Amino acid sequence: MKKNRVLILILSILSVFLLWSCKKTTTTTKKTTIPTSLTTITTNKSSTNPTSNTTKPVPIESGDVKSYELYSGNYYDSVTSEMLQDSTALKAELNRIVNNGYVRKTYEQDYSLLLSIDMYDGHYIECIYTGVKYIAERNGVWDREHVWAKAYGFKDESYDAYSDLQHLRVAEHKINDHRSSSYFTEVEEPTSSDEYGNKWTSTSFEPRDEVKGDIARMLIYMTVKYDDGNVLDLELTDDVSLISASASLFGGLKPDTTGMSDSKKTEIDKRTYTQEPVYLGLLSMLLKWSIEDPVDEREIVRNNNVYAVQNNRNPFIDHPEYVYYIYKTQYESMNIEYDANNYNYYMVSNKETIGQIDGQIDALPETITIDNKDAIEAIRTQYESLGQITKSFVDKYYVFVDRELQLEVLLGRLNIDKTIPAKFDFTSETLKTNTLFANSIELKYTSGANCNSYGISSQVSKHDLTASKPTQEKINYIATFEVKHIYDTITALKICWDANNQAYTAHVVATDESGNKKEADLAFKQGSKGYAGDLVYLDLTGLNFEDTITITVTHNLRSEVNPNSAYTANTIRIRYVEFVLSIPN
Repeated sequence: MKKNRVLILILSILSVFLLWSCKKTTTTTKKTTIPTSLTTITTNKSSTNPTSNTTKPVPIESGDVKSYELYSGNYYDSVTSEMLQDSTALKAELNRIVNNGYVRKTYEQDYSLLLSIDMYDGHYIECIYTGVKYIAERNGVWDREHVWAKAYGFKDESYDAYSDLQHLRVAEHKINDHRSSSYFTEVEEPTSSDEYGNKWTSTSFEPRDEVKGDIARMLIYMTVKYDDGNVLDLELTDDVSLISASASLFGGLKPDTTGMSDSKKTEIDKRTYTQEPVYLGLLSMLLKWSIEDPVDEREIVRNNNVYAVQNNRNPFIDHPEYVYYIYKTQYESMNIEYDANNYNYYMVSNKETIGQIDGQIDALPETITIDNKDAIEAIRTQYESLGQITKSFVDKYYVFVDRELQLEVLLGRLNIDKTIPAKFDFTSETLKTNTLFANSIELKYTSGANCNSYGISSQVSKHDLTASKPTQEKINYIATFEVKHIYDTITALKICWDANNQAYTAHVVATDESGNKKEADLAFKQGSKGYAGDLVYLDLTGLNFEDTITITVTHNLRSEVNPNSAYTANTIRIRYVEFVLSIPN
């Protein structure tokens, strides 16, 4: 009897332990760390989990579960089979649908709305033309790109099209300027191109392959949404002369100027209005792209997100076959074989491979070692074997880029050339913060102002001479560098900067994690061209380079005010820094 009691007690203890173990196992989840040190990540379109096919979906910010179903709600219930055989009737009905209940947002509101609508994984927004992702914030690096260039029909916010989120996309300033007001086509002889696949001339622009279909569907949407000669009539064409003639026109009728100020009346009187269509293109190329680059999951999610705030949808994302039914004559004249009945859905090839790659990326540790080299190289090889469109469905690609970058740093540390200085050039940078690598050294810089072709802005001051007593205001643009993966082979830091005549010295402080400091006031020496400063040295011997050291650069302000100037600034812009290495004995 006593033995039975002991046995029961032991079994009870084991049961409690097993229950506790199971509970602990099921409640522990693997977390993916987003690399906060990276400001930009170059990647293809990443997918996000779309909402289910409800009448009015809620914007989605993150998710891993894919759904390849197109829209099946009741938004298009009024489209009949008879309309599908009559392109004019179909276009008219789609025009009524997308304008019914449309909620117009202001152009200023579009900034914050794009941060939500184009959010990736709760962290990033993506430039449509480059695929570069940015931390989701309004940082001056990107702007709102009118995919239908606003120079063609609606050059100010009085038109709905100016702030229509269905064709407003995130685009960094540089590539936005390159595209300018060009029409879209395949550019055979580009005057310029970039590493992302964009090509252009002064009048034409060919975007990277991954977004050609996206752009086609946005522009076709615009021709349906804005199809009113009295207000704005947008059309697509292959006739370049019609496109050229449409530049700088204002669509629709001249507005009533009664009660307006004289200056506003004058401005409106100078405008050229047209009740004729305003054209962009090229139509045949866009129709071709709409087939070659089919609807992807990111477009579906974005369409849902726009609908949640603007209350209208892009029909050609929800029903790609509508492109065919509206432009059936053009498709036939182009000798393009097309089965509209099979365009109600789409399939992504190599789904199994996509899942394998995502799984292999998930299996990589958050902190990479040399032992992971073969696995990372194998993932890269497998990823590159995918088609361009299929690549965009690898959800974990942004994680892989971070792991691959870690490996690059490790390999650099193993192959350091101690005879070559590590130089970081900031004259080509445009960001307030970034992470750079050179000869095994990792450097992260931050500044209160964006970098430009002159370099990183340090500290700026200005004088207000409109006050009764001139005052000096100090704008704190201290430049800070965090330096990692450096060794006792470093003996000094060189700095080259631009400065105006009022910035006499720069104060540079280098601090290691033990609190040891090296600091100096380094005199600015005007260069031979009147703006480029000579190199200056800061001795770094004695600091502990095993961990991170922090370097800050400020400068002394000129005390007096120039009475002959309405604005005076003391400015230092750091052009580059260079770490001096010495070979150990």
